[in-house]
Amino acid sequence: VRSGVLQRMRSQGKEYVFVSNIDNLGATVDFDLLHFMHEHNCDFLMEVTARQPQDVKGGTLIEYDGRPRLLEIAQCPPAKVGEFQSMTRVPPVTTNNLWL
Repeated sequence: VRSGVLQRMRSQGKEYVFVSNIDNLGATVDFDLLHFMHEHNCDFLMEVTARQPQDVKGGTLIEYDGRPRLLEIAQCPPAKVGEFQSMTRVPPVTTNNLWL
């Protein structure tokens, strides 16, 4: 955002942007998600998936002050890390694929 790239893309008429971490080799553009975003007039969409045993660090969604928020392990107090990594307490994790 600070680089001005998003503003340049908007000035070129781009309506949607797919963003993924550089190390996310499995990231692909899902046109069903793009269609969903367009049909529901979403400003932002974050792809999530069911937590797997190897997902000990990935971010997850929580509700805070009545709104969904992304919670990363670095934000967890040490006493809550086990709960954060639980397969049953916090099932969804972010894929680090974002739509703007």
